[in-house]
Amino acid sequence: MEVAAEYKRDLNHNYMIIKSPQDADLDSFKIRMLVGNVMKGFLKCRLHMLDNQALFYYEITSRQSLAVLYQNAMVDAGLLERLVTAVSEALEVLDSYLLGGQGLILLPEYIYLDAGRREVSFCYLPGYEGNLGEEFRALTEYLLPKIDHTCQEAVVLGYGIYRKAMEEPFDLTSVLAVFHRRGQEIGLSDFVSSRKKPSEEFPDMESEKKDALLQGFLEEDEEEEEEKPSRVVRAMPPAAAAVLLGFLILLKWVTLPVWAYLVLVGLLLAGAAAGGIWLYRSRKAEEDREIEQEFRNVEQKAELHMHGKACAESMRFEAISEDEGNDADQQDGVTVCLGYAGVGNPYLSGIQPATLPTVAADRELILIGTLSQAVDVVLPSKAVSRMHAKIEKRDGECYLTDLNSKNGTFVNEQLLIGEEERRLQDGDKVRFADLTYQYCK
Repeated sequence: MEVAAEYKRDLNHNYMIIKSPQDADLDSFKIRMLVGNVMKGFLKCRLHMLDNQALFYYEITSRQSLAVLYQNAMVDAGLLERLVTAVSEALEVLDSYLLGGQGLILLPEYIYLDAGRREVSFCYLPGYEGNLGEEFRALTEYLLPKIDHTCQEAVVLGYGIYRKAMEEPFDLTSVLAVFHRRGQEIGLSDFVSSRKKPSEEFPDMESEKKDALLQGFLEEDEEEEEEKPSRVVRAMPPAAAAVLLGFLILLKWVTLPVWAYLVLVGLLLAGAAAGGIWLYRSRKAEEDREIEQEFRNVEQKAELHMHGKACAESMRFEAISEDEGNDADQQDGVTVCLGYAGVGNPYLSGIQPATLPTVAADRELILIGTLSQAVDVVLPSKAVSRMHAKIEKRDGECYLTDLNSKNGTFVNEQLLIGEEERRLQDGDKVRFADLTYQYCK
């Protein structure tokens, strides 16, 4: 079932508005329970009537959808666990209110997180006829290409969740069990310690090929798990032969009580077992050292590459800045823009106050706000939300979007609403709450 949302804001609040399905009973028990209660894990909802059409207003102030937050970001193990756990808790809450899970929307555009990406909030729409199993599978397929393949736990959990979600019939309990077994569901207990990561070994590979390569690693790792005991088994025959030979020699040349023979046999067997274990551990330690050295070589090459790139960029910036300074000395009465203009990237220059940090549009996505752990540019104002706005750079143009901030984002004093995206023009005045910038291209 398709859902269409609109966005609106008043003085200090942002709302996502969804029209009631045509066959929804406006006097139903579900609507009264949704509007009359604040349910844990769900967006707060109000009901408005417009031209005999019911509109559900979901408050999304200072929250961003999963689709926006992870448009270009990588998904870690913590998010996977929070999402699946939140789905389970949301279904329990719905059951406690006698609502059932049919109205729960699991589309990425309707799952909201707070600025710290800790608290997950869902949208419940009375009359929505979604299939929980199909939507959860679609959610896992959406998250799978975004998994951070440099994180062992994220890989283990992501593929474990995906495999369980694909099973018929869908059972959320079996998905939750993946978190408790931590990778045993897919045979990956020694994945990172025994294999290179696809992103390190093949940095230029497309995500689909990385996924296919990772699947091959999983299968190879399962085969190695089955072969590991055979190393000790192979060491047992020579050890047993040595014990038997020693016992026969002792029996021929020395006469001892029976208990003494038993003690000696036990000691010989224990020594043989200890020798086999030592041999296995020695081989394993040697393999680990070789793999660790390979990782170090990869990391050193990457560091050298990044260092050389950074040095070249720094020299380029200094040379350009010096040339601009010389040109400025030759000009009379002309103000020259400083900052990042020489590098060739658009940027926002602080106007009010003038001490604002310059915002350089030097990458595809820039998040702006006050929460240093979540944004790229931290603005010094209590009026600015933790995640206030974002700038996307596409084909040399910059597009500004407000992230449901409390005090708003303005372009030339025009308020941006909801998911509205505004292409910035040279000279535009951009205001984040009470901080004003000028866009320079």
